[in-house]
Amino acid sequence: MKIRVKYATMELAKHFKASDMEEVLELKKGSTYEDLLDLLLRKCAADSKERVLSSFLFLIDGKPITLLMKRKVDPAKPVVIVYADFGG
Repeated sequence: MKIRVKYATMELAKHFKASDMEEVLELKKGSTYEDLLDLLLRKCAADSKERVLSSFLFLIDGKPITLLMKRKVDPAKPVVIVYADFGG
């Protein structure tokens, strides 16, 4: 299954090894949001899930990924990644 990931800035996209502010990732059918987060953590070579989750917000339909971890990925809803302090 394919899922769109949108990055708030190009700098953020580069942190996750993306070449553009939007990319499509491939996941196994039936994957959960926890699986998606693990894939994103591997892309940025994160040493700590907690550090990444305190630095970035991963939003699905306006909800933080941490509230959806056990749910199956909905490919119709892109993931938006912003800095945790993006709101100003």
